[in-house]
Amino acid sequence: MELTLNNLIFFSEKYNDYETEISEVTLVTDIANQGDDVYDLLDSLEEEFNVSFDNFDFKKYFLEEWELSKGCLTFGIIKSRKIEHELTIGELYEYMIKNRKLD
Repeated sequence: MELTLNNLIFFSEKYNDYETEISEVTLVTDIANQGDDVYDLLDSLEEEFNVSFDNFDFKKYFLEEWELSKGCLTFGIIKSRKIEHELTIGELYEYMIKNRKLD
């Protein structure tokens, strides 16, 4: 599929757990939540649009799966960290444009 903002939005509909209307300003976490859901989305985007997330700073935008564990948070084993920035579909698109794989 050609990498356009409209195609990214269309493709993201498959991962829309919350049936949110998707636009350029929709937060990625409104579609795929956190942790493994986001990893699955990024893996699928890599394949579909021939882009690379090798240099993507996942921790800047999302919590990892182990950080979502209720047991760790409940018993104070770890403290939930704050996400630096909530990533929008538009920002994700800009990243993907800059990180296309060379054929």
